[in-house]
Amino acid sequence: MADLTSKIERKQERLELTKKNEGILWMNYLVDRNIIPSGFLGVLRTSLVEWLLVPPEEWPEEEEGLDDEAQQLHEQENLEESHTENGVSELYYTLLDELLEDDRYDETDHYLDFRPAPIFYVREDIYEISLEKLDNQLKEVEGILEDLKDGGYSDRNIWFFETLYDDLTYQKKCLKTCLRQVIPYDEERVEKLVTEPDVWRIDPRDRWLLYKHWLSLLQAALLEDLIQAGEDFTEETSFYEEVRHMSDLRILRERHVVGMTTTGAARLQPLLQALRPTIVIVEEAAEVLESHIVASLTKDCQHLILIGYNIPRMLNNGMHCKVLQLQHRMRPEIAELITPTIYPVLMNHSSVETYPDVKGMLKNVFFVKHNKPEAQDGESSSHSNRHEAEFLLALCQYLILQGYDGEDITILTTYSGQMFYLREKRSKHLMLHKVRMTVVDNFQGEENKIILLSLVRSNKDASIGFLKTPNRVCVALSRAREGLYIIGNMDNLTERSSSVWGEIKETLVKQEALGTHLTLRCQNHPDQVTLVASHEDFKQVKEGGCKLPCMALLKCGHTCKSVCHRKDLEHENKKCLEPCERILCALEHNCKKMCWEECGPCSYLLLKTPPCGHEATVQCHVTSDNIVCEVDPLKFGCPFKCEDRLMCGHACDKTCHPLEDPEHLEFQCKKKCARLNKDCSLAHECRLLCYQECADCSVILEPQTLTCGHSHKLKCSQDPATVKCAFKCNRTLPCGHPCASLCHKACAPCVQKVTKVIPDCGHKVNIWCSAEVSREDCTKFCERIMECGHKCPDKCFLECSVSRCNVLVPCDVQAACGHAGNILCRLAKSELAITPLELLQYCEVPCGAALECGHTCHGSCRACLQGRIHARCKEKCGKTLICGHSCGTACANDCPPCRRKCKFRCAHSRCPKKCGEPCVPCKEPCPWKCKHFKCKKRCSDMCDRPPCSEPCKKDLQCGHPCIGFCGEPCPPLCRVCDKEVVTVVFLGQEDELDARFVYLEDCHHVVEAQGLETWLGQSDGEIAMKVSGSSVTLIDKESLKLLSKNKRNNLSSHDAETLGIQIQILEQLEDAFVSAARVSNDSGKKKMIKFVDQLIQVIIERDDYLSQQEVKEINIELQRFHRLSQMITIESLYSFQTTIKQHGKMQDYEEANKVLDSIKKYTGDKDDRVNQIIRDLQSILRNSLEFHENERKEIVKAMGLKQGHWFKCPNGHIYVITECGGAMEVGKCNECGAAIGGTQHRLLDTNELAREMDNATNAAWSDTTNIENYALDVE
Repeated sequence: MADLTSKIERKQERLELTKKNEGILWMNYLVDRNIIPSGFLGVLRTSLVEWLLVPPEEWPEEEEGLDDEAQQLHEQENLEESHTENGVSELYYTLLDELLEDDRYDETDHYLDFRPAPIFYVREDIYEISLEKLDNQLKEVEGILEDLKDGGYSDRNIWFFETLYDDLTYQKKCLKTCLRQVIPYDEERVEKLVTEPDVWRIDPRDRWLLYKHWLSLLQAALLEDLIQAGEDFTEETSFYEEVRHMSDLRILRERHVVGMTTTGAARLQPLLQALRPTIVIVEEAAEVLESHIVASLTKDCQHLILIGYNIPRMLNNGMHCKVLQLQHRMRPEIAELITPTIYPVLMNHSSVETYPDVKGMLKNVFFVKHNKPEAQDGESSSHSNRHEAEFLLALCQYLILQGYDGEDITILTTYSGQMFYLREKRSKHLMLHKVRMTVVDNFQGEENKIILLSLVRSNKDASIGFLKTPNRVCVALSRAREGLYIIGNMDNLTERSSSVWGEIKETLVKQEALGTHLTLRCQNHPDQVTLVASHEDFKQVKEGGCKLPCMALLKCGHTCKSVCHRKDLEHENKKCLEPCERILCALEHNCKKMCWEECGPCSYLLLKTPPCGHEATVQCHVTSDNIVCEVDPLKFGCPFKCEDRLMCGHACDKTCHPLEDPEHLEFQCKKKCARLNKDCSLAHECRLLCYQECADCSVILEPQTLTCGHSHKLKCSQDPATVKCAFKCNRTLPCGHPCASLCHKACAPCVQKVTKVIPDCGHKVNIWCSAEVSREDCTKFCERIMECGHKCPDKCFLECSVSRCNVLVPCDVQAACGHAGNILCRLAKSELAITPLELLQYCEVPCGAALECGHTCHGSCRACLQGRIHARCKEKCGKTLICGHSCGTACANDCPPCRRKCKFRCAHSRCPKKCGEPCVPCKEPCPWKCKHFKCKKRCSDMCDRPPCSEPCKKDLQCGHPCIGFCGEPCPPLCRVCDKEVVTVVFLGQEDELDARFVYLEDCHHVVEAQGLETWLGQSDGEIAMKVSGSSVTLIDKESLKLLSKNKRNNLSSHDAETLGIQIQILEQLEDAFVSAARVSNDSGKKKMIKFVDQLIQVIIERDDYLSQQEVKEINIELQRFHRLSQMITIESLYSFQTTIKQHGKMQDYEEANKVLDSIKKYTGDKDDRVNQIIRDLQSILRNSLEFHENERKEIVKAMGLKQGHWFKCPNGHIYVITECGGAMEVGKCNECGAAIGGTQHRLLDTNELAREMDNATNAAWSDTTNIENYALDVE
């Protein structure tokens, strides 16, 4: 049956899929049913996609009146176009193979391992290609693109998947358009097409006509199969039902009790007849008609037992009846309401006497009476009572706050109008979404923990409707297990009704469960009760507790000041208000106020004894002598201790309490428990309080030995035989290693890492001890020598293949650069001839050219692009940095900040940072002062003291006066003693008698002050620290304050970042490529793509930074590309070759092409020459009114004429002759004024056919064309 059902479902699903028309079917679905003619199978083989998926924009127009030869030519063009269409799968592998064979492929880019299965050849569902499959592939490729971009992969890899994404998008667009094409069905056309010998000559529109015809045949066949499968299913179902009944009968005969509904008994009557039951029991018999019961009986029935409410017709006829007397549902207080009012005798099972009290309530059963009037629903005869509904909703929410789940509570009502009102108002109480609200009649036979009952009826006429029906009253009052709360008008119920409600009222009064107010008891504070009579009263306990503050201890140590609540008992979300922590009195009471308030006297309440001897609760600061006793003598309780012994054996520790629980029924003994722990075998005493239930014994015993031999410390109540050992297994595996599993688990295979030798290759590998090793596990590089004599380049686990050998070997062909040719070993034996230009990518001859930096280029001929863009210089830089240190990075890199220790210092300290980091400013007072001026700022600030130009008054050791300035270090030279040294002219004024000198402490030179000031004011082109004129020692002492502190030059060179340069290069490439690609032919586009690809690869390889020489050489190549795009744009003009030949510019054209295509370095002189040639060609072609190929096609299409209507004047200007195409009059060319046209269908001799416009071989009106028009087919 399951096979038949799944078969029908598959056929039905396949039929539905074919009707959806969301793709192209797999060809085998049509071949298996012989729908496709045999002539098509040999050509199409296994796929319809390439044959059908021709872009609609390439579909031919609906053409009329074509002769046979024109039609044949048109079909031949369609055939060529269809054969040039490549499937997406071929594009996948073409792109991927090119990328993988490229020596620039980065093996770490693992995303290129993704080779998606061809969309058109993935066997999934019924479609070979569908819109859904294309959408899935697009999402997958889009996700890979995001990962590649986020992971920083190379642009080459990203470009591959972007191309793949664009192709899939185009394929989806083509398929969607083809599927939406409306092609009318033509039976005669179909019969003609199926006999076509060459399927590729069929028009794309007719191909889809054939495909839809085949699809309709397939749908008809699938429908026929589905009908036949349905008939088979019906036959099998009948047989199955018969067998199943026999099996059911056998099973039922082995059972003592069989249950079913009366409907099922009628349906399975043959089975009952065969089963022959002798005893039949009917539950809820009062709800079933006697006729239905009789119809379900068999002739073998000997005893019929009916269970349910009274059946008057049977009882009146004297039928024997027994009443059930033991109930297992309700607590005794609830059962008393219907005994003996409804049930004369009803006994309680022992299980109902142990039910817990309803949480938060003083009574488990209570009737809230009121006199609020009912309301009559306008659209129905039902009733509602807003007061009762709102009261029960508030009560239900209160019970849920006590911890009950909404499913534990049911709100019953006796009228549907009340039920609808309750459900409408429930939306305002979010906690009640799980509470069931229904009418009493729909709840018959069901029960719940707590029942809230609304009786609804309350009116002046004391009309209670069907509330006087005992059966309904019985159902309403007997649904609750633990708690029953009723609200209604008791006066109405007992005024005119039968004795049912009167007896119920007496029972409620006896239980003290009748009143106008329901009493709520706080679980947190059991001594606190709240009386509620309406939903407004529940606002006193809106948090489920009472009016008292919570006073629970918060995590911060303070107490909760909120009103008593049942939600968030752990106070996870409570915010502490930080009360004052100051001590107020000798009892170390803390202030109750906020910290910012004045504390005042201690207001803590204490239990103190006034002189009268009574205890009073007063504030802490009130002394006992000042207490006024407020105890009423009439209400004074007995002060003596209670002498009763509790059931637990302890003595009551309360004072005498004759009016409060005198029998100690609700008393909870808080003394230490005297019983033994549960399941304890060693007499350990329970540590809980006496009233709490004893728990399992948790005393830890001495360590015990388990069956496995390990010792464990177990609890007294634990059985050693059931404990699972958690120690590590101490067994030894066959290999000799210890087991790593836990003791109670079975030993697993050894997972310890060991070194094993692979037999096949001899390499060593770290692997699990239990694993067998083979060559597939080896991840080291292969050391085998291949057939070509070279070492295998792959990993050892791969098979060696000469086809992957990338070692360069000599080649007979010389490279275009002039060097001896080398080729990859795997290509050396290829039968394809390799050109000198292709050998350039393998030329590794050292470049050796001199770079602009002065070093020799260490790149290869290939890497330097034959000298056009040299490889980056890797020599050491050696330049002097701004700090004076020598740069030690690579020459091509920008010099980084110096990492040596900073040399700057002042009179107080030395800078602790690196040379290239900002100095830590000195915060000491500036020491620069003399008797004339003093600096008042810090050492690192600009001095506010002007330079002192007064001469120094000190004398040198020789006795002569100092030649320095006041307040500056004294120069060690004397104008008299060292005259020959001091008066040597260096900066221009050293030989003057009043010249003043400055002593440079770093280099120990003495320099004339005025000349030094002039020299320091100059701005150098080089960014570096100043050095003294007679040495290369840096000047960094505080003596330079003569001019200013910390003078440095502004940075001015190489402020363009590499990223900005790369963006500019790419933008220039894009602009030039786009402008030329609009008008160029395929060969021109290929030439530009090759150039762009080569230049982009250079940028990608050097994406971290570009040196100045690289930027300069790339700009030169960009200029070459710009000239190339200009030349390709010129070449795309129609009649370009003819025009330049006429003007004798062919030699210049070839010269320019030779320079642009050359692999040699492009220079400014070459660019000037090429630019001049291009301008000359543009001028000539502009005067010849040449136009581009795309413009030509648009003009011809706009005119809408057949071939042979276009002609040229003697000067090459194009014109058209309409109608028949023959010249009938002579006119003038509107460009040059030359004679054009002709007479009597004869063209002027000076004019000629413009074949370049529409590829015509003859004029539309010519002898050749006219003869062909009258050609007859003669056998």
